[in-house]
Amino acid sequence: MPARQTVVSIVVPVHNGEAFLEDCLNSLLSQSHSAIEIILIDDGSTDSSPLLCSQFEKRDPRVRSFRTANKGPAAARNAGIERATGDFLFFMDCDDTVFPHAIQRLVEAQASSQADLVVGDFLIDRGQGARETNRFLYTKSETLSAIALTEAVRGYLENPTGYSLFIYVWGKLFRRVVLKEKQISFHLEMFIFEDTRFNFEFLLYAGHVAYVREHLYIYKVRPRASTLGSKVLDFPLGFLPALASISAFLAAREEDPEKIWALIGHATASFSIRVIHQLFAVRGKASYFRVYRIIREIVLAPTVQESLPLYQPRPEQSKLIPFFLRCRSPFWVFLSAYWRTR
Repeated sequence: MPARQTVVSIVVPVHNGEAFLEDCLNSLLSQSHSAIEIILIDDGSTDSSPLLCSQFEKRDPRVRSFRTANKGPAAARNAGIERATGDFLFFMDCDDTVFPHAIQRLVEAQASSQADLVVGDFLIDRGQGARETNRFLYTKSETLSAIALTEAVRGYLENPTGYSLFIYVWGKLFRRVVLKEKQISFHLEMFIFEDTRFNFEFLLYAGHVAYVREHLYIYKVRPRASTLGSKVLDFPLGFLPALASISAFLAAREEDPEKIWALIGHATASFSIRVIHQLFAVRGKASYFRVYRIIREIVLAPTVQESLPLYQPRPEQSKLIPFFLRCRSPFWVFLSAYWRTR
């Protein structure tokens, strides 16, 4: 009797993705590992996405389609988790694609390591043939030790805008029973950095973590970056809950509290400055008065002020903005960021 195949539930939130959805789903239906279920959660689309979801559901019995009111990707992913029946979950954005062997490679790595979380590497497609193909997270495929995992977390906090295991939720296998037993889900109040918080809440309970040094997922950079900027307007301090989850992860690993705060403090200041820059990148979506008010909120936030003594900027990074942040001067922070992003 043949061995039972590992079943992977692939959750795809869909919102107005008619231009990309067909490529996404064709890449999933072409997987060499056939034991998959594809759960499409249409998040209140107003284009032809619901029709496309229905067509693919009729085309292949492994596809199941559901429609919900527009509540954002966190709610859509939670709806997918609730409906999943597989051994592992794999999250995917509807405007991305995967290589034909992606799920197979992840399942093979899980079988050999018995990991609760398997991370595949990815490449970035900026369109018109521009792909970043020379970057990898590690030098080889491996099961990460507790020390290596903690070092990776430290590296992320020291350079929180860098290439990391933890930024995105897509492209990974999550053991479903861990999610179910520990009641891990996406936080509905978060519309930014929700992936990071989810990853670290899962890592609190994960046993082994395996890494596959192979590009399996294609992350396609599209105008959705402007959507991220719009979210920054509404949730300028949205990174704080994600950093709190990282702090809890490190504390559970019995890291020194002072060292944890040094890392979290640096990352808090780094994200604050990054958000201030992003506000001007999307200034067409908000008046300067609104941008100033948001900067004032960031500057006067107690957590931000407490973090500034721990900030260690890189040589190429602005020194003026951190200085004016320490001076609690929203006006000069505003002017400095304005001139730097012109």
